[in-house]
Amino acid sequence: MEEKNMSIREALQVTVQLIEEISVPVSMADRIARPLCQAVANLRAVIDAIPEAAEEKKEEADEDVQRE
Repeated sequence: MEEKNMSIREALQVTVQLIEEISVPVSMADRIARPLCQAVANLRAVIDAIPEAAEEKKEEADEDVQRE
């Protein structure tokens, strides 16, 4: 598997996509589907809270470290 450097935002977005693809039987909605929906909502709130400028600055710093 090829290793790819992801930003925090990208990693969280991939995690949201993975959770959203989980199929849950209707009979398990209360025990599984609703908590997964809440987890997705929480992750989206975190993604929205990450200032894009701070994320870009971190990526630049990571690139500088990799060059050294």
